[in-house]
Amino acid sequence: MSKEFFTNRRQLTKYTLFSVIIIALLWAVWTAIVVRDRPATIADVSGSVFFSPANSSQWETARIGQVLYRGDQLLTNSPDGGVLVIFNDGNIAFRLEDDSLVTLNARWNHVLQRGSGGLFLSQGTLRAETQGGVSENYTRMRIDTPTAWADIQGTRLIVQVLNEQLATLVSSLSGEVHIKAKPDQAVLYMDDANPVKSKDFTISDNETMIVYVDSGSQPSLSLSNHQGRVKDRITGKGVGNVLVNVVGDPALFAETNKDGYFEISSSAANGELIIAGATSQVSGDLELITQVGQVRGQVLDFFNYKGVKDIKVFPLGNPALTTSTGSDGNFVIQELPVGAHTLILSGGGYLPTIAEVTISQGVHHALGQIRLVPLDSELNFLPIIINDFRQYP
Repeated sequence: MSKEFFTNRRQLTKYTLFSVIIIALLWAVWTAIVVRDRPATIADVSGSVFFSPANSSQWETARIGQVLYRGDQLLTNSPDGGVLVIFNDGNIAFRLEDDSLVTLNARWNHVLQRGSGGLFLSQGTLRAETQGGVSENYTRMRIDTPTAWADIQGTRLIVQVLNEQLATLVSSLSGEVHIKAKPDQAVLYMDDANPVKSKDFTISDNETMIVYVDSGSQPSLSLSNHQGRVKDRITGKGVGNVLVNVVGDPALFAETNKDGYFEISSSAANGELIIAGATSQVSGDLELITQVGQVRGQVLDFFNYKGVKDIKVFPLGNPALTTSTGSDGNFVIQELPVGAHTLILSGGGYLPTIAEVTISQGVHHALGQIRLVPLDSELNFLPIIINDFRQYP
């Protein structure tokens, strides 16, 4: 054969190899771009569950086997809505409980078989579980809420968004979870109502952390009658003829009587009270007479209905009023300020829960019986074996 034939053949082989490489690279790029954001699939649906694609305001009914992309949202309705989602590596799953909303912020690259990102829980309750610890295929897995980040470093946890997004409750059922407060004014509390000075904290087996936004606002004076007393700091006696103002609104004021008592009557009053008219000879202490009520209830084991002792009960944002259940599970908070409160019930090896109550002046409110689920109960486990999910695309 001629020399020219072999030269042409070598050139053809080179061009063919070059073309194959280019096609392979284009396929890899296309795959990485088009399918890398398919990190999860819906494995189970119960009740009313809705799905909204990324960057869309339209909602449709969610279905089993539906592929989820980055930015997609899932919404569950009360009282029986729930959805189970499995990530593509088969190692991470989460269940969204009723009356909850979550946005998928995770990415998955099918070429590299790697993922990153997490979830944004806007409201409600989410249970997450990893098979055998942190997934090696995910460089980072984090659950965001309006007030906190929770990095998944363990195997099972529950995240709840409470009190109109002002608080996040994170419970570690097993393994470590690193939690960080988002807003500057957020405060971290352990489940025993003790504040944590650090802005980030790691909890482990059967521990709970509450991240609460403390707005730093002064006591609310939104009631129609606001009473108080100005006393001498040394003698403790009431001081008369002293002006008391509402900060920022000089039109709202009152003058103390001869015993130091005053009353401001205005539904518009809202802010901090200051002593505006004390003379240099009088050092006045302002003491507000807070309008309060009482709340009582009983904590029972979810399964045997027996009273559970040593459960901490405290109003969110006011741990100074913490109380504990007695041997029969009963508790009482005596002087709870008038208004709406979210009570946290936690401790004793039980999954923390909340109770909502609205306090009226001088009224004794009965919450009735509140059942807590033990942390080691099967109710806290996701209902399928994660690695059996390989059947889904």
